[in-house]
Amino acid sequence: MGYAIKLQVHPALIKKYNLGFQYGVETLDEAIKANELLPAVFEDDVIGREEEGNRIEYGFKKIVESYGIKEHYDDVLYNILCEHETAVIKYTNADDMRTDGESKSLKRKAKEIAQLLQIYNENPNEKQIEVKFTPSKGESLKVKSKEFNQWIHRVIKDALNEANFPMDELANYLMFLIPDDNGLLDETLVKQAAELPITALSRDKTKIVTEFLLSIHYFISQEGIFSQEPGVKYSNASLLFLYEVAVLFRWIVSKHETTEKADYMHSLFANYHKRNALSYRAI
Repeated sequence: MGYAIKLQVHPALIKKYNLGFQYGVETLDEAIKANELLPAVFEDDVIGREEEGNRIEYGFKKIVESYGIKEHYDDVLYNILCEHETAVIKYTNADDMRTDGESKSLKRKAKEIAQLLQIYNENPNEKQIEVKFTPSKGESLKVKSKEFNQWIHRVIKDALNEANFPMDELANYLMFLIPDDNGLLDETLVKQAAELPITALSRDKTKIVTEFLLSIHYFISQEGIFSQEPGVKYSNASLLFLYEVAVLFRWIVSKHETTEKADYMHSLFANYHKRNALSYRAI
């Protein structure tokens, strides 16, 4: 039997954090103006079967009561469920890309094509996108001719628009190149492919979990759910709360003493930011 978590959410928060795809901007604005809450339903395809839904609702009620924030139950759980759904999709995609027999080179090809599409989206004037050839033998060549540069990018764009790849690649790796009925690409699929790490699944999971928790932290810190001292990035209460959320949604196993939970979370975030900083400097 399926299960549904039913919430009443402030429309201003749905609009502010771009969550809640079932509502258009006009509906949100009308509800904000009327000072009305909007219903939100998460069904079994997001939360699982009835037993799992009961466990999440009961568990989260206990968490918000223990932290004295039960008046924020609907808004915070809504945010968590939206971010959880996104995290599950990312993890499922990462797992699918590691199925035995699949070629790592094709995964990397898909990732780099998606990254290139993002570059073109962010830089509509291709003359500003540098082209450089680095051969295994001989000197490298940096294209300085604007006309040659533009021609190269035009050839690439035309090839991507035609999506002239083998059908098995399009079906299994390059789905984001298949346009919709309006001839447009799904930017969400492009972004997911561009961000898909070609690493061990365990490392992917750590990254996905950390981003899931950081997105929740951003919400609760922006909305002042927990009091926070000036200059303190992560309050102890928010770290402990996030730990309990991660355990509730089975992203981590509770194996830390109470005094260690905040330290574990702080270390998780610090390592994530450190890796990102190193990756950025390496580009």
